[in-house]
Amino acid sequence: FKCVCLYLFVEYFRPQAIFPFLDFIPWAQVFLTGAFLAAFSDPKAKFRMDPMHIYVLLFSFAVHASFLVAYSIEWSQRYYIFFIQWIVIYFLICWIVTTRERFFIFFLILLI
Repeated sequence: FKCVCLYLFVEYFRPQAIFPFLDFIPWAQVFLTGAFLAAFSDPKAKFRMDPMHIYVLLFSFAVHASFLVAYSIEWSQRYYIFFIQWIVIYFLICWIVTTRERFFIFFLILLI
């Protein structure tokens, strides 16, 4: 949970862009990977398949299909990782932010 909150902070505030001495590793990817790995050992993290998850997967399939028939396939392949990253973030947030307290903390960080 802490890694997801730190990821949200680093992704939206970008302190590594403000303070160049912090820009020695990709902080967002580090916290995202840490959140994914730590989610397996978190007893409060529960993955449930909701209808919204099915819609997100169908949407991602439609976007993937549009990448394959795009006007500029090279451009779509170059920026494909950005779309996949947001799908992973969505599922991680749904997987990890499961209690009321976690939701309030996550929402406060989002609003800051």
